[in-house]
Amino acid sequence: MKTIDIDIEVHKRIEADRTAFEESENEILRRLLGLPKFDCHQAIKGNFDESGGRAAWSSGGVSLSHGSQLEMHYGGRKIEAKIDDGAILYNGERYKAPSPAAIKAVVDCGGPPAARNGWNDWSVLLPNGTKRSISSMR
Repeated sequence: MKTIDIDIEVHKRIEADRTAFEESENEILRRLLGLPKFDCHQAIKGNFDESGGRAAWSSGGVSLSHGSQLEMHYGGRKIEAKIDDGAILYNGERYKAPSPAAIKAVVDCGGPPAARNGWNDWSVLLPNGTKRSISSMR
């Protein structure tokens, strides 16, 4: 996801045009710019190769296609994983849930082996170059 600097007047305008509390700034800007609503679930499904019988990863109402790229940040480092045949593949190990993968990633970065909410930690890279936390896709 790219970050842009805006002044206070632009920010006020974005907030003034919010139609629902849960509407993101990106959704507001897409509407104001006349762009179609972005469907991340369709974009993810349509952009990655699911050939060869490779399974998507599905959990908690979220489904990510085989090959989807994931990332999280800890201690100033970017950590990458991917969806591989129905599992989260991080550092050669397969995980069925995002939290154990996040805990392992933090430990690998020198952090404590404490409980983590991997749903909030991991983001999926969308075909348009933006990122979205997997928790927001529930």
